[in-house]
Amino acid sequence: MERMGRRIRYKWLTVAVICLAGGFISASVYRQQRASELALARAEWQKEAYEQSVRTGLLLTRAVQITRSFAALFTVSDEVTAAEFARYASYMVHGEPEIAAVFWAPYVQPHQRAIVTTQLQQTLGTARGIFDYSEPGHIAVTAPERDFYLPIRYLAPETKANTVLGLDIHGRPLNEARRRQAMQDNQPFTTPVFADVASPSGAASVAIYYPVRRPERQPPLHQPPFLGFIVLLMSPEVLMRHEFGLPEQSRFLMQLIDYDDQQRVIAVNRSATDATAPVIQFDYPLAMPGRHWVLRLYGHDPLLRNHTAEWLLLCLLTVTLLLAVISERLMSRYLRLKRRNLALEQQRQDLRQQANTDSLTGLHNRRYFQQKVEALLAQPERSFELAICLLDLDNFKQVNDSLSHSHGDQLLQRVAQALLAETLLGDLVARLGGDEFILAFPLQSGLAELPPLLERLQKRITRLGHEVTAGRVVVSASFGVSTSSGGCNSYATLFQRADLAMYAAKHSGKHTYRFYSGALAPADGE
Repeated sequence: MERMGRRIRYKWLTVAVICLAGGFISASVYRQQRASELALARAEWQKEAYEQSVRTGLLLTRAVQITRSFAALFTVSDEVTAAEFARYASYMVHGEPEIAAVFWAPYVQPHQRAIVTTQLQQTLGTARGIFDYSEPGHIAVTAPERDFYLPIRYLAPETKANTVLGLDIHGRPLNEARRRQAMQDNQPFTTPVFADVASPSGAASVAIYYPVRRPERQPPLHQPPFLGFIVLLMSPEVLMRHEFGLPEQSRFLMQLIDYDDQQRVIAVNRSATDATAPVIQFDYPLAMPGRHWVLRLYGHDPLLRNHTAEWLLLCLLTVTLLLAVISERLMSRYLRLKRRNLALEQQRQDLRQQANTDSLTGLHNRRYFQQKVEALLAQPERSFELAICLLDLDNFKQVNDSLSHSHGDQLLQRVAQALLAETLLGDLVARLGGDEFILAFPLQSGLAELPPLLERLQKRITRLGHEVTAGRVVVSASFGVSTSSGGCNSYATLFQRADLAMYAAKHSGKHTYRFYSGALAPADGE
């Protein structure tokens, strides 16, 4: 009887030990499972939030790049016509629904008002010249005398051109101080959200003001260096709803916040439809000229509203005989989750390296250029030959050594602007690095198109080098050109041939160009 009692006590003691061990292990596994699931869920949310913040930043950067391109158009050209402005605008803003309008407001001095008024009257076919909108009612009235005027001269799209052409934005008190500062500092700025009659859509917009100045060479007599403003009207609300408005586009509720305007919410992607309070929030700063914008994303974490881990704990406590198997499977799952976390972290790091733009010049980089050229070469039925032009600046090292790296950077930036100004739709321009640039030209009528272009570029680059260095360093350019003629559809081959041709130009005395020929091919074994 006593032995039976001991056996019973031993049995219950064993049961108790198993229960305690199983409970301890189950509790440990529960904590690890819960933490891993939460960590994975948050990592997935954060990855998606980061991707959408990068996408939003690229969309905003695109708008700034458009204003910079328009500014370059007026900088490199002595006279831009309305037709040229319209053609360029149709190319630059096509497929950009968030861009309400882009217009050119030249700097007009009092003695020039009569001339500009006559030009506007001839364009519009009315007696209206430079005018203001009266308050209230927005009735057009003749602008009073001012120290200078900034009338809207060109507008795209032309939906409301007849309504706003001639409107003096200098007469509008909003952002006057910032406009004057931008004219002095030559730095773009972004306005707060406003409803402006100059917007063809009539929607609330922000305006990106980009000052345009003459090149740094000596301006013509009696003419100021400041030429005017390129102004781009963009609707943040349209951007957010077009890009992220549908649930399949983003499972986040997104807000675009202007911290410089009392943390005002200036755009949302869609109205909140989930009454549950968000449990995940991510803030990402966005770069806009002169403004501090933040993209805020809200999410609803499903893991915080289910009981998967609790049910798992219950199962582990109930089925103690399967504890070893279940623990092994759960630990394996934990390791898989850990590996997925590491993979997500690597993907996030890779996203940071996917920028396609050279930070110094604003041109495309080597990776983007190669992808685009390879895509063109892969077209099965091309109607054009593809030419690759490799450009190397002559004596660039002397600029950095004898002057400063800032002079070198300035020269690279101005060369980039010149390349963009001389190229056409369909051409590609990129910076390889250092003082090397590369261009791709779809040729419709053969190589005869290229020599005039290369000669213009040589003259312009030589002039830019003289302006930047004040004549202390003679800067020129050597070009090497290869084409896809003869069935050459390899980017690597085209690049190698262009490189050979460029070095042939270097060896022939610099400041020239060479087209690849079989005579330039390296010998076997070289």
